Amino acid sequence: MKIKKFLSELLGTFLLVFLGTTAYALLGSTGLGSTYSTVAGIIGIAVVFGLAMTFVYYMFSSISGTHVNPAVSVAMYFNGAISLIEMILYIVAQLLGALLASGLLLGILKCIPSVSITTLGVGQTGYSSLSMISLDVKGAILIESVLTFVFVSVYLHVVNDERLEKISGLLIGGALTLVTILGIPFTGASINPARSFGPAVIMKILGKGTALNQLWVFLLSPLIGALVAYIVYKLLKGEKIA
Repeated sequence: MKIKKFLSELLGTFLLVFLGTTAYALLGSTGLGSTYSTVAGIIGIAVVFGLAMTFVYYMFSSISGTHVNPAVSVAMYFNGAISLIEMILYIVAQLLGALLASGLLLGILKCIPSVSITTLGVGQTGYSSLSMISLDVKGAILIESVLTFVFVSVYLHVVNDERLEKISGLLIGGALTLVTILGIPFTGASINPARSFGPAVIMKILGKGTALNQLWVFLLSPLIGALVAYIVYKLLKGEKIA
């Protein structure tokens, strides 16, 4: 049973990261479709991430719950939905899925002779020189923590309310769309350590190590946001905090 959950999280994260970061390659400010306005590009990327999250959720929720995000898995572990071993397996699967997704995107972009991949990127997140508005590290930690708090809060409330079961994927996908729209100008919108991990590793392989050097922010901040979301969720429910 655990292998099915592992594969579900791996494939789900792969699809989410591949579809979302491919949208970055097409619609980002340096993307193949960079003639689009910045606003149109941001909205387009966010919609792709949101739709991908919705599709993936409905595909795999009956198997693993469709976390596809280490921050979600940590929150669900503390909420008692999964065991410690399952949380570790989920996170390993998510990181591997994201890395495979970024590797596939790199392979596709290499098939386009006119593309400079080091300029185009593979959807990496970052602050300072990697931020559209040159956000500093403190701002990056704050915005990523807050946006992840919002997303994980929605996730926790939706998956634990049987009345919302049929539309849970739509609500979770909509929440991801919203926080991605808000996050792109600041950091590229991570809200998901795995989503930042894959592109950062691939860019390092290409000789561009800035995203990997900044990765700690996108590992730490979503976890902070997720833990705060869990605590607030428990307080609102009047339940004991683990």
